Amino acid sequence: MAGGVVVWSVWALVCAVGLHLLLRKEYPVHTSGVIVITGASTGIGRHAAVHLARAGYVVFAGVRSSRDALSIQNENLPHTLLPLILDVTNQTTINSAFDTVSAYLKQNNLFLVGIVNKSGFFYF
Repeated sequence: MAGGVVVWSVWALVCAVGLHLLLRKEYPVHTSGVIVITGASTGIGRHAAVHLARAGYVVFAGVRSSRDALSIQNENLPHTLLPLILDVTNQTTINSAFDTVSAYLKQNNLFLVGIVNKSGFFYF
C-alpha cells in the first residue's frame, strides 16, 4: 500500500509540473528603451531616474522647474537622463511632455517601456 501512495505522489508531482510548464506565461523584460518618471526632482523619483539612466535606459525625468531641470543635467548623464518639465496638475505641461517624448521615440526609433508616476499632490 505504501508503494501505491508513493507512485500516486510522484504522478501528482509530475502532473503539477507539467501543467505549470504548459500554462506558464513569459513576459519580455526590456533591457533598453525609454522610461518616463514623474516627480524626479528629489528623493525616490530622482534616485530611480539616475539609477535607470546609469543602467542604460533613456530616462525622461519629470521636474516642475527649470532649476530642477538644471540639477538633472548636472548628473552628467547627457544621453540617458533627460529633464522634462512636467507638472501633473498642469495640462499644458502634460501635453508638452507628451509631444516631447513622442517625438524622441519616433526620432530615435525607440519604445516607451515604462512610466513611473512618482509625483503627487494633495488637498487640505
